[in-house]
Amino acid sequence: MLLVAISFRGLVQLTLDPKGASLPLWDANATRHAWAVFFLGTLAAVNVLGVALLWVVASSLAIFIISGHPSANRAQLLCNSALLHSAMATITVPVYIAMYFHVRAYGPLLQGLDWIPPVTVNRLLQEIRSVYLLQICGPISSRLFPGGVLFMDVLIASFAILGLFQLRRLPLMLSVLTLAVVVLPLGLLAISIFLPMWLPRYLLWSTVPFFIVSGLGIAQLPQRFQLAATMVVGFLVFVNLMPYYTIETKPRWDVAARSLEPAIANGDLVLVADYWVPRMVNFYLSRERLVLSRDHWTSEITTATRWLADGGRVWAVFGRVAQADHEPMGSFLQRISALGSPVVQIGAGLDVIILVFEGAGSTHGTTSSVK
Repeated sequence: MLLVAISFRGLVQLTLDPKGASLPLWDANATRHAWAVFFLGTLAAVNVLGVALLWVVASSLAIFIISGHPSANRAQLLCNSALLHSAMATITVPVYIAMYFHVRAYGPLLQGLDWIPPVTVNRLLQEIRSVYLLQICGPISSRLFPGGVLFMDVLIASFAILGLFQLRRLPLMLSVLTLAVVVLPLGLLAISIFLPMWLPRYLLWSTVPFFIVSGLGIAQLPQRFQLAATMVVGFLVFVNLMPYYTIETKPRWDVAARSLEPAIANGDLVLVADYWVPRMVNFYLSRERLVLSRDHWTSEITTATRWLADGGRVWAVFGRVAQADHEPMGSFLQRISALGSPVVQIGAGLDVIILVFEGAGSTHGTTSSVK
């Protein structure tokens, strides 16, 4: 995000001086500093984060619009842009080719993206509120939590609307800022039609121009109130985000690990919905010098059924290990219905449940030890 923000600063300087941006780069009066900032920021960004390629699209469209300004020399400005983009491509394309062959050496491309869930209207709206309107959203569950200031989203949106009114006298800057905000989310949505790529953190660099627009909304207030308004909004933002450090933004696998300690002590079988579950609980169990060994967990219902038939105890664990579950909870519960009714149900936070089943003739006695 920082690298795109640096590049964006150069683009804003070009927008403010279309005439200087149109001079040949070797001209002493050209906005060479702005071009240099734009070039270096963009070059660094696309070599660090692939989603920055959408910044290249947004900034290229913006430069084309700048070239249409009455004070600009369209041909020369586009020539400057083409020269710098050619230099970027010369440096970046070999890096991308090298990364392509490096990744291919470890498996098929895009194989590891199955953890990104498909886009839904509800998820889309929640994560837009999270990223742009400063609402607290769980990074795994996409669940919205109330912030410290209940009207923060309305406040930010209101200032953004006021900022648009402030920019109506600067149509060129308005166009550039609009492109910088909308190209990234629209691009990710378009890509997600074929391959899910919609994640809040991928949207972050587009928040820079958005909050510039929102900040300009304060300029619509009378000048004597602007400083006070800036301080109040800054304080409210701080208060609004304070609950982030106390609410359950991530699944409580630490609680689940503690709940499974009796299972490990008794040598019980753990039935999991996802092969990542043992890795999650072992991360926390390792702090107690415990481990859920491979011999004592399975994802196969037939194995769990045989274990119960032999008089053993099975702990069925379902919980989120990534944004997209490999198996929905309803499907998992339906699949394990063959085990019968659980004797104990343990909740580990909002997103993890543990169901304990005991076989006929179990030698474990009462269930008090697992509660």
